[in-house]
Amino acid sequence: MFDICFEYDDHLRASGHWVGGEAIQGPETALTLYWTNGKVATTDGPYAETKEQLGGLLVLEARDMNRAVEFIAQHRR
Repeated sequence: MFDICFEYDDHLRASGHWVGGEAIQGPETALTLYWTNGKVATTDGPYAETKEQLGGLLVLEARDMNRAVEFIAQHRR
């Protein structure tokens, strides 16, 4: 799956739609920040309420939101 994603990233770069992107580090390096009693508190690890795992982010250049959705929808194929 990673090879397919990286190939698509190359396509986005070649077509001028890639602005940037970063993978995130694994959960063992995460720190969750939150407010409690008026102060910032921390907890080791990511504790987001989600059904999916975030692996990174992409910044794309597109003429409008619909086109951006088309680009990212093809990223997993």
